[in-house]
Amino acid sequence: VISGAYRGYDLDLQALCGMNPWAVPLTQAGYAVVSEEGNFEHMKVFVRQVVEHLGASVSPDGGANLVYFTKKYASKGGNFFRLVSELRASPDWVMEDPNAACVADRNAKPELVSQAIQWMCKHANSFSCDDVPEECSWSAHRMGDFVFSRYYRELRGYVNPLVSCYAEGAAVFATSGRFLRNSWSRACVAGASELAEPTGPPKDPHDFLEGIRGDAAGGRGA
Repeated sequence: VISGAYRGYDLDLQALCGMNPWAVPLTQAGYAVVSEEGNFEHMKVFVRQVVEHLGASVSPDGGANLVYFTKKYASKGGNFFRLVSELRASPDWVMEDPNAACVADRNAKPELVSQAIQWMCKHANSFSCDDVPEECSWSAHRMGDFVFSRYYRELRGYVNPLVSCYAEGAAVFATSGRFLRNSWSRACVAGASELAEPTGPPKDPHDFLEGIRGDAAGGRGA
């Protein structure tokens, strides 16, 4: 039936129905799923996702290092926490962004983002969710940008973005180059109004589409 819908063309049903590496949770359980699958390209996506959730990106000449690192952790029985610790140690092929901020993940469902907003609003000390600007209340993702970025700033000590800026997948510690491509970010993300405009096209079409999909799913457009 599926083959007929595609006019008889050969289909890779395993790829069509297989796991989406972009949707795997960045946890030990998620790592185990990718590791057990044994798909190197999927593990590389997973590693890149972790890097980007740490407010960093793979350097332009870091492709070979990414491949080496992925092979190191692609085998079954690997340790997710060791993987994260090694990436947080700032290897020379990972570029950290000092302006990274905790924002709503554009791939998260609005209901999930709303739940995280409610929790953080109850526990916030330095700001009130009653003060959210109108421009930032048009969708769950916009309000998430306002709330998540401010709540994360309240935290002290050696904060792990994969713990304090995750909220079961509702939030992501994103580089400024990612969140500034959304037209509302300067008004909603804490400290964003002072940052320079990102230059050049998005480094990955996936990043640009996240901003469009998230706002469209959550409410009114930008």
